[in-house]
Amino acid sequence: MCVVVVVPALFREPTASLFFFLLQKTPNFKKNNFMALVLTTVLDAVNTMLSSIGESPISTLEENTTADAAVAQNLLDEETREVQDMGWNFNTEDDVPFVRDGDGEIEAPSNVLRFTVNQINFQDMRPVIRGAKFYDAENRTYAFTKDLTAKVVYLLDFTELPQSARWAITLRATRKFYRRFMDADDTEVFTREDEQVAWSALKRHEAETGHYNIFNEYDAARPLRRASRLRYS
Repeated sequence: MCVVVVVPALFREPTASLFFFLLQKTPNFKKNNFMALVLTTVLDAVNTMLSSIGESPISTLEENTTADAAVAQNLLDEETREVQDMGWNFNTEDDVPFVRDGDGEIEAPSNVLRFTVNQINFQDMRPVIRGAKFYDAENRTYAFTKDLTAKVVYLLDFTELPQSARWAITLRATRKFYRRFMDADDTEVFTREDEQVAWSALKRHEAETGHYNIFNEYDAARPLRRASRLRYS
């Protein structure tokens, strides 16, 4: 069977050569048939991480995976949370309503990384999340006198992220994974230049999809500045 391949723009040298090098180590790869490319999955990301230390790829993330694969998946989850916590256009929503129940309490969704309320509209309270509920730290109570509206940064599933974010997270997680198992002085498969290319693609995606203007320019720059600080940490 012949498959058609479309390589995203973010796969430029040196990242492109790196990507195809690792891809050839995955199961069922055949050069003559290779023509299709889909969005990076969690399994793809884990296999990329395993390939960086010379480990064989796995075919499933279900039970009976190797210890190295389990470490890779945990590290990928950590990096997914950390990168999304920066607050990007793709995981941030404005004016999200949170409605009180009969007791005045407000349930907090489990995928809320952080939120911000307009202090002008909620001057007499200081909402925070405690456990699975919103808590008014100003008045020391879970009971609110009115519903909340907030700007929310959500934690999305890896497969809900744009490809630029998936690849940047994968490369960041792979570099950290590599350093856990290999000598830090060794020549790394994933160089800082490769990661820089991926982060540049992610920031370009943010700039293109954010609909920023002079009134929210400062907020627009926040995830880009934080991305620069996080890149090699």
